[in-house]
Amino acid sequence: MLDGLQQLIDLQALDDQRAQLRDRQARIPEKRAALEAAREAVEHDVARAGEALQAAEAEQRRAETELQDQEALVQKLEGQQSQVKTNEAYTALLHEIDAAKEAISGFETVILEAMEQIEEARSLGSEAEATLERERARIDRESKSLDEQHAELESGLAARDGEREGLVAEIDSGLLAQYDKVAKRLGTAIARVTGEICQGCRVDIPPQLHIELLRGERLIACQRCKRILIPEK
Repeated sequence: MLDGLQQLIDLQALDDQRAQLRDRQARIPEKRAALEAAREAVEHDVARAGEALQAAEAEQRRAETELQDQEALVQKLEGQQSQVKTNEAYTALLHEIDAAKEAISGFETVILEAMEQIEEARSLGSEAEATLERERARIDRESKSLDEQHAELESGLAARDGEREGLVAEIDSGLLAQYDKVAKRLGTAIARVTGEICQGCRVDIPPQLHIELLRGERLIACQRCKRILIPEK
């Protein structure tokens, strides 16, 4: 193989590995954010159940107070029946008593509904609390796993960075400059030729250039994407 070409191939392999490690590392914050969002969602469910419980309890207390007031009013009005002297006044008093009793019935219904809502909110709250406990345990485990992954990736990157430094020190500066220029622009600086087609940009290689590539007498670059070409295995 042409002098220096194998070194460039090795360098590309190293750079591909480094890019993969960096890509995996870049996804870790997104995974952490997803865990945090999951925790916040369950905490929101717990808070919402607590708010529903408080609202239902407040409604029950309000209805019970109103009920007591109406019961006291009925008792007061019924006590006034013997004091009424005219039929008109007596009829009006009965209407007031009936209205108060109707209100009592309405508040009793509200109290029953509030009690049902309280039970439902307590049940939902218990379920949400249990879910939150499970989610916190899961999130703790996955967060610890992400910490371990991050440390492994950092170690892997450091090792490959060291390998790269040693390798580039052995490569001809002109070849390295050509490699770095293309790699900076396209991400990969080397492309294999398969069936007279550059696999980097999918453009046909001129027949004469392909013949020169197979001879291996000099480095050949793709005329379109400028990647350094290597023949099919």
